[in-house]
Order: sequence, then structure tokens, then C-alpha cells
Amino acid sequence: MAENIYSAAFNISVKRGCDGVEAMALFAAALLAYPAAWKLKAKNLLIGISLLFCLNIIRIVSLFMIGVYKPQYFETFHIEVWQVIFILVAVTMWIIMLSRYSKAKSHA
Repeated sequence: MAENIYSAAFNISVKRGCDGVEAMALFAAALLAYPAAWKLKAKNLLIGISLLFCLNIIRIVSLFMIGVYKPQYFETFHIEVWQVIFILVAVTMWIIMLSRYSKAKSHA
């Protein structure tokens, strides 16, 4: 199912695969697979999923605004820029979470 956001100038359809759910699921799977205390996993999972959700809202809004004001750049930002940013943020957050795990483990 797709959700549509539209104006007189531009229409955007957020379809499955562009909703961030897959990236959130992969982040969650990587985080949960790491051997750490469940309390720490739950906390970092909540933080990570929340940040990815907010980033996806920013992505959708920015893509809509690009479509309205600079439609010639929409495909570039949709395919090349935002996908890379989303992946880099998810991987960076996962690395940060892993460093938290190792710090918590060394203090235990």
C-alpha cells in the first residue's frame, strides 16, 4: 500500500521499500544478534529505531520539497543521495551501539 503526499506542484508516493521499514528491521536484527544484555539491547533498539524513523520523515519531506522546487534533482536525491545517507546513518548508529556494548562489558 502506498501513501500519497501531493500539492498542485508535485505528487509523491511512499511505497513499500521507501518507508524505511527494511532498514529499521536490518538495524534491529544486527543489534539483537550481538551478544549483550537485553536491557541494553532494548534501550539501543528504541533509540535507533526512533532515530531512523525521524530520519525517514526528514527524507520524505525533503524529497517532496525537492520535487516541488527542483524536480530535476528528485531522482538523484531519491536514489543516490538519500539511500546512501540512510545506510551510513544506520551503520554509524550500529557501530556506536557496539562501542557502547564493549564499554558496558569492560565496566562489568
